[in-house]
Amino acid sequence: VLAMADASLLLECDEEAEEGFRLAQRLIRHSDDQLRVVSCRNTGWQALLRDRYAAAASCFSRMAEDDGATWTQQVEGLIGLALVHHQLGQQDASDDALRAAREAADGRSDRGWLATIDLIIYEFAVQAGIRCSNRLLEHAFWQSAEMGATLLANHGGRNGWTPTVSQGVPMPALIQRRAEYLNLLRRMADGDRAAIDPLMATLNHSRKLGSRLLMQTKVEVVLAALSGEQYDVAGRVFDQICNRETTYGARRWNFDFLYCRAKMAAQRGD
Repeated sequence: VLAMADASLLLECDEEAEEGFRLAQRLIRHSDDQLRVVSCRNTGWQALLRDRYAAAASCFSRMAEDDGATWTQQVEGLIGLALVHHQLGQQDASDDALRAAREAADGRSDRGWLATIDLIIYEFAVQAGIRCSNRLLEHAFWQSAEMGATLLANHGGRNGWTPTVSQGVPMPALIQRRAEYLNLLRRMADGDRAAIDPLMATLNHSRKLGSRLLMQTKVEVVLAALSGEQYDVAGRVFDQICNRETTYGARRWNFDFLYCRAKMAAQRGD
């Protein structure tokens, strides 16, 4: 039930997500501990996707510290907290949360959680590495962000994705696809034009997603193209952002979209 509600939330089917979360909480109403933790968990993810970072951080912190939470719920809370800190440019705090999550997953030898944490570390390295590149020096938010030691050690993702799970162990398809996409972004940001066609194919597949995720993907590609001085690609993808996506992206918190809009206007002499 929770998985379906999570999927509905990501696809912007908010009513279905709300109903799914309510049903999940009704199913565990016999346990005060679980009802408290799951309620906190659901509110945290909803707050994060609605850009209410203080509320999300509070929920995830309580979830990670709750004695009534299972170890997997505590790990999920720490991951949520890491995502909030990353969105706020607080990479040192994000690293601390991921480190605690890894220690918990290591203790249980859980390959799925370890692979997820490895992917998030790589995601942070690639995304922040692109935004802090020398060609995007005007991106004031990321240029002034706290870059953690883990992020710097990964050289903006150029070390590649190195999951710690045993060789030969099948990797979940979603994790593998995300890692491949991040690798393409990294190559695009380094000026590799061979990454263009695969990234355009990824964008086409992303049209099935909600406008929020599609918008984010397009902005990520534009930033990578600008970083790699591939201005033709940046312009092409930026022009694909439709009015519905712009309504989402132009909200005052979306510094990445606002930066892309200003950068493209400067490139075009507008």
